[in-house]
Amino acid sequence: MRVSAGSARRTLVVVGPTPPPVGGQTVMVDLLLQDAASYDDLRLSAVRTRFSRRLNESGLFSLYKVWHLVCVIVRVTMARLRAGRGAWLYLTPAGPTRMAMLRDLVLLLAVRWQFSGLVLHFHAAGMTEAYQRLPRPLRRVFRTAYGSPDLVIAVAPSGTQDGAILGARRTVMVPNGVADLGPARHREVHTPARLLFMGLVTPTKGVGELIEALRLLVGRGLDVGLSLAGEVPESYRDVLAEQIASAGLQDRVRLPGVVSGERKRALFADSDVFCFPSYFESESFGMVVAEAMSAGVPVVATRWRGIPYVVGDGDAGLLVDPHDVAALADAVERLLSDAALRSRIVERARERYEALFTIEAHLAAMRRALRLQTEAEALRA
Repeated sequence: MRVSAGSARRTLVVVGPTPPPVGGQTVMVDLLLQDAASYDDLRLSAVRTRFSRRLNESGLFSLYKVWHLVCVIVRVTMARLRAGRGAWLYLTPAGPTRMAMLRDLVLLLAVRWQFSGLVLHFHAAGMTEAYQRLPRPLRRVFRTAYGSPDLVIAVAPSGTQDGAILGARRTVMVPNGVADLGPARHREVHTPARLLFMGLVTPTKGVGELIEALRLLVGRGLDVGLSLAGEVPESYRDVLAEQIASAGLQDRVRLPGVVSGERKRALFADSDVFCFPSYFESESFGMVVAEAMSAGVPVVATRWRGIPYVVGDGDAGLLVDPHDVAALADAVERLLSDAALRSRIVERARERYEALFTIEAHLAAMRRALRLQTEAEALRA
């Protein structure tokens, strides 16, 4: 169904963060807005938020965030007035941190009533789990703000429960998409072997377990090193340095910092195994896992939230349980020692990436999801 000539298009007021900082949620919201011209039956109006100026500020209180929240509420209200009647609100809910949940709660209570419909796109996981642990009075307030959305968009099968918990009219799954980093330029393992982690370098991303797994591998006689690429929160820097020193790995662990563009591509191409032992509170998908799959780097990751879906339940990568250091070390050793296994996993991972996780596939799925919602509302009207 297309909107007929001369009829008004529905406006979707998109409230969400865009880079900087660069993270999974900010990148995906930016992609949606960049694709705005592809919607001939829907107009996207952006209210860009930036509650955290750095990834490690997420979920923390500051006076800047309070002021920014007031500004966002005003900007959303102005966008709604410009859009006219029938406008919809699109929001990317925060993860389970208390301050971020409270921020979104205030925002929704302040503006939701102004809109004809609500779309919640869950790039961060864990919010509805935290909701179920709230005291009953707070749960009532929460449901007033979040309850009965018209559309919930999940990024992996594990996220579809959010729609059921909130009583959504409709829930769809739209996997994230990542840029094609191209197959790796080598297939033989380097000497020393090169392991790579990429993301926020923080304990719940499994960084401590990965350092301990590296210690086990070195103790088994393997010549191997590790790059921890990403932002290190200030509160974790000294702890991380102590973990590395206590394991005697100062000469084997590198911290290249945040990488992007050609530096990111080169780092993937120069790595033998990508390790992502995350049990991060807000982890919903693991975009860096899909990036490694596109780059032709075999993956070892955890059975956590949407990560098994990305790697096809172990068909396109090896999976271990969170916190299981021995299993993590064993999986890495298997990949380093078995060329046929590496080749098979890389091939399947590349096929899965091309079928499901390209940017083009993601944007096409988003267009279908939002157009179907527009059609359903038109029929109800």
